[in-house]
Amino acid sequence: MGNIKLVALDMDGTLFNSEGEISKKDREILKRATEAGVAVAVATGRAYTELPVEMLYEIGVHYAITGNGSGVYRLPNQECVLSDCLDNEVVYAILDEVGQLDVYYDVYIEGFVYCPKSVCHNIRKMDMPTAIHEHVERTRIVVDDLIEFIKESGKQVEKATVNFALLEDGTLLGRQETADILDRYPQVQYLCGGYHNWEFTKKGVTKGTGLRFLAERLGIKMNQTIACGDSENDLYMLKEAYHAVAMGNATKQIKEICNFITLSNEESGVAYAIEKLVFEE
Repeated sequence: MGNIKLVALDMDGTLFNSEGEISKKDREILKRATEAGVAVAVATGRAYTELPVEMLYEIGVHYAITGNGSGVYRLPNQECVLSDCLDNEVVYAILDEVGQLDVYYDVYIEGFVYCPKSVCHNIRKMDMPTAIHEHVERTRIVVDDLIEFIKESGKQVEKATVNFALLEDGTLLGRQETADILDRYPQVQYLCGGYHNWEFTKKGVTKGTGLRFLAERLGIKMNQTIACGDSENDLYMLKEAYHAVAMGNATKQIKEICNFITLSNEESGVAYAIEKLVFEE
């Protein structure tokens, strides 16, 4: 076996196939890797409470880099080992402006996701599959006034997302206006995490910083790491890892910066990459 000690996997479009499942082959090779002493983490834009924790833990995934790197948690007990949060005053200012647009938005706090009641009617209008609409409805905690809730909780925001409705002419309602708002706040950085949304974290916080933190915590060198991904929010993680693996279904931008291109998420591309880079090197 090679010198790889840590594998970080994006979830949607990477570890999960189009049905939101982990293939039998991927499960088998991940179990084999963890039994051989390789640490495996998921690295996702999702919050901890959106993860299939039992399923992941069963195949040896003991860490989750969540909220695009803003939170790192141990499975299965939701122990937070890193919380790299936004300045809440900045969050209040942004949400006050975004709240004037006809969009959906939510915030991630300590692994949970909260949204204001006033935007719930936009969930089914978001430009994404029905299964994702249902997932959002199932996992969000609805509060009357989101800003007041955050203030009263005394807790900090890990990440926030804004999603948009697709109009008949092909434009996304409020997307450019939201980008214009976010551009006015140098304390944050934002990117598209999927389905044309905007996700923002504290400036400098990415899946890449989450990966580096976890490697250091585990006493693993960066030249002993693999990262697999398919889209924009995986970019910084792939740049940090020694082996940057692009899924066969990855965007052109991602494929161009990776040093290994595997099969697609429909073809157990994670298993193929691990077999080649962990067990055959």
